[in-house]
Parts: sequence; structure tokens; C-alpha cells
Amino acid sequence: MKFKEIRKTYQEAGWELIRQRGSHQTWAKGSERETIAGKDSDDVPKGLLKALLNRIQKPKD
Repeated sequence: MKFKEIRKTYQEAGWELIRQRGSHQTWAKGSERETIAGKDSDDVPKGLLKALLNRIQKPKD
């Protein structure tokens, strides 16, 4: 999976891009923040991919 697809998934899950500097993007949803770093065309490493997808699917308390 590419970073471009991860960013699209975050947006579809209700996260909002609040700032970007170079290849680093900071996303927010409520009080949560997540920084994703990588060029759109780069592949996401397996461990990072799993962590990011778990973060998106985390149930609200």
C-alpha cells in the first residue's frame, strides 16, 4: 500500500489534514493527532501500515 492510499483512508475515516511540512503531514480527529511521513509514491512498511490502520479503526471510548 502506498502513502497516498493511507492518506486517502484517513480522510475517508473523518481525519482532517491540519498542517504539512515537506513529506510530513499532521492529521487530526477530535483531540487525537497523527503525523504521517512519506512520499505519496512510497510503499508503507508493514509494521507502520498495521499501526496506522489500527489507529483509524480504534473504537471511541
